[in-house]
Amino acid sequence: MATKNGVSDAGVFSIVERSPGVFFLVGDLTFETANSVLERTSGLLGATSGAKGMIRLDLSGIKHADSAGLALMLEWRKQSSAVKRVVLFLNVPQQLQAIARVAGVDAIIHQST
Repeated sequence: MATKNGVSDAGVFSIVERSPGVFFLVGDLTFETANSVLERTSGLLGATSGAKGMIRLDLSGIKHADSAGLALMLEWRKQSSAVKRVVLFLNVPQQLQAIARVAGVDAIIHQST
């Protein structure tokens, strides 16, 4: 899929901070969008003031995801650890859960509330 200004033809990716440390993600987490999404979220985890160092990423708005989406989730975990924060993934789409299970990393991205 072609991209224009880092946005996939499949849809627009957006991230909205609903409250301190709680982010709602909408769009695709795929090979086509991964670089753009990573650029847009770079530094996000260290710059927010989530309660008790917790960052919650609500993935219920993710429409399509593949293994690149899982790689993004693992990168967000790594980034949060580097700034001494904990990232919790909420409403992880079934397709990402299945990929994580096959990859043996489902415990790392396990849904939390």
